[in-house]
Amino acid sequence: MVGATQPCPFVIKSENKKMEVMNDIKKTQVDCTGVNSYVGQWNKYFDVEGNLAEHLKSITYNQSLRGCHFRSVCWRVFLNCLPPNINEWTEALSKSRNEYDIIKEKHKMLPNNETQNVDVENPLSQSDQSVWKQYFQDQDLRNIIERDVKRTFPEMDYFSKEDVRRTMETILFCYAREHIKLSYRQGMHELLAPILFVLHCDLQGAFHAQDIGELPKIIQTLFQGKYVENDAYTMFCHLMAATNSWYSVNEVE
Repeated sequence: MVGATQPCPFVIKSENKKMEVMNDIKKTQVDCTGVNSYVGQWNKYFDVEGNLAEHLKSITYNQSLRGCHFRSVCWRVFLNCLPPNINEWTEALSKSRNEYDIIKEKHKMLPNNETQNVDVENPLSQSDQSVWKQYFQDQDLRNIIERDVKRTFPEMDYFSKEDVRRTMETILFCYAREHIKLSYRQGMHELLAPILFVLHCDLQGAFHAQDIGELPKIIQTLFQGKYVENDAYTMFCHLMAATNSWYSVNEVE
């Protein structure tokens, strides 16, 4: 049954700890004092020779990511959303963003009223081949996701915005439809929320720096408002690939 599993152990239990983490992320969007400082931090994190992931892990272990304007980029590296070679990032981003656009469009499909087989294609049909049956199942799934999303960090204004909620609902719905065996489970929205929020905060920092001066092309490619949903979906899928066993329903014989 959708949403009937035990809470994910990754989810932060303490409400105070949740706010501490989210506020820590939020601070990075307003702490950019100039484009030189901004690009200088980029070079410190990403202009390196050798293993980029290990370099970022070392920085994280020694200094944490507090004050980092590129936390979402680090997360993408850690989640293997981006290849080890930074020169391949533009192509990888284009591919993953395009893949999500295709997935999103695919699951927008509505029942076709022009069908010839009215015995199968009608709202009362129980046939497994009926698009109407899938349509109603999708509506049930969307309702379950919507209820959970409305409970996401209620103390934070960001998650009370309708456009943010719609984005979360769409991402979770597309994930569920693309992973039918697992579908959607209660608690997944709490894994998606920090991903979406850190992308938002890093994007604001990039916009602020862009107002001051020209940014390297790769930074401009990474931070584009129209692709926040696409990038969040990719990051969420990679995170779920590592954590989906926590949500799997154990069969009882």
